[in-house]
Amino acid sequence: MSRALRAGAVRRLLTPLALLLVLLGAGRALASVAVRGDGPEELADSAMDQLDDALDHYDYAAMQEALVDIDAVYVKVSDKTRKKLDKSLAAVFSTRPAREIDWEDRTLDSASKLLPAYQLAVGLLFDKDSGAKLFTDALKQKHVKDWSDARALLVEALGQRKDDGLVSLIGGYLTDESPDVVASAARALGHYSEASQDVRRSCTKLLIDAWMEHHEAAEKEEKRSRGKEEAKADFLVRVEGAFSASLTSIARQTFIHPTEWRDWFAEHGSEDTF
Repeated sequence: MSRALRAGAVRRLLTPLALLLVLLGAGRALASVAVRGDGPEELADSAMDQLDDALDHYDYAAMQEALVDIDAVYVKVSDKTRKKLDKSLAAVFSTRPAREIDWEDRTLDSASKLLPAYQLAVGLLFDKDSGAKLFTDALKQKHVKDWSDARALLVEALGQRKDDGLVSLIGGYLTDESPDVVASAARALGHYSEASQDVRRSCTKLLIDAWMEHHEAAEKEEKRSRGKEEAKADFLVRVEGAFSASLTSIARQTFIHPTEWRDWFAEHGSEDTF
């Protein structure tokens, strides 16, 4: 696969729809792998052993098989076994691509095999009780802080949970150094469109403030650039669609420019409903 095609595939896998369907689609299509005549507890033990070995060897086919098996039994096993499964899934997020990797080069073998495993684990966990903690713990790890694709995936997964307590954490990624992460954070807050008015108000303010920050940075750069490359302007172009879509969903308003959103919120942001 060419670099361009692979990059496109990764971007598509970072969409909210892919997060919801990653196991219901390609993963669930392999569910027959899990039918071996074993009981849930035995299958869970086997899957955990297989996942551990697969992570050590960056064997994506084995990772996928193990993760699909875990998904098939996750709600059927005892609480004790489920905690063990959570530890195995945490190991996915603790595994980093091989050393001396160029994080921006998605064609490297170790990264190209490992990122889909992250995506499968996220698809399995995003609606589970343990998901929020596993995702937030993963975001604290150094290799994830250095890896924008993984960061974007995990941040958007937090938004899928629609947990009011995660709004502030997600909002912190609206000013990340990576436009992919910023766009993911903006989309993540867009999932709070049916939350309480106070939560929607908080999301709206976070989105407007961050969008204005990116907009003002691009304006300052334009004044200084004198025809040179405008990195912040390019950054803004890559994220403003996500800001606009989420604000429209949360605030039930339609504006094009961040200054319009700022002015509207200054006048109406404290109202009981909007």
